[in-house]
Amino acid sequence: MSKIRQTRMPEPRGFASWAAGWRTLGDRLSRRLWLLQSETLCAEARRRTRLEDFGDPPIEPALSILANSLELEADLHPLGRFFIRVHLRELLETRLRLAQAWSGRSEILDASAIERPIFITGMPRSGSTFLHELLAEDPENRAPRVWEVMFPFPTESERPKKVDPCVRKAEACLWWFRRLAPGANSVYPMRACSPHECLPQVGAAYDSANFALPREV
Repeated sequence: MSKIRQTRMPEPRGFASWAAGWRTLGDRLSRRLWLLQSETLCAEARRRTRLEDFGDPPIEPALSILANSLELEADLHPLGRFFIRVHLRELLETRLRLAQAWSGRSEILDASAIERPIFITGMPRSGSTFLHELLAEDPENRAPRVWEVMFPFPTESERPKKVDPCVRKAEACLWWFRRLAPGANSVYPMRACSPHECLPQVGAAYDSANFALPREV
């Protein structure tokens, strides 16, 4: 009787190993496509707006420190890398437009300074957001809305519209945000026309807690 030669079939790769390979490939591609570098981000913002002056306070060295930290320490997912790069670039574009809008208007800005601001402070989950939104319902108080902070400059259009295009743009961005981070809605149910808090408004300084990202992003 002839012996049947047995061949050992290689074991299939596990799902974890396959997923790790795709993660490594996606990470390498995202680092090439969406480099987090201050010089590149500034150049793109200037090209898109055709403006040069970022105004005061200076964005350096805060922007370079933040970009280097995100690049080397944050361990960003490829999608997270894409979104943070777009966010940083949009902040730079807003800085450029604000610097141009405020140029030569120091007297007007000084005359419209807020004389008696209301500050709301508190520990997280203590009800400070609820109090802020409640006070914003009073017509005597003026709180910036989410869409105003996200897109402070109106979209140029020849025909007037019932709903500002900036509001629609903010609603679309927040819709995608809730789909990508569904848990965030239960913590802070943010909408385009709800009053916004101060933290996102200081993001353009690049040295605030606005960029304290968790490692799993």
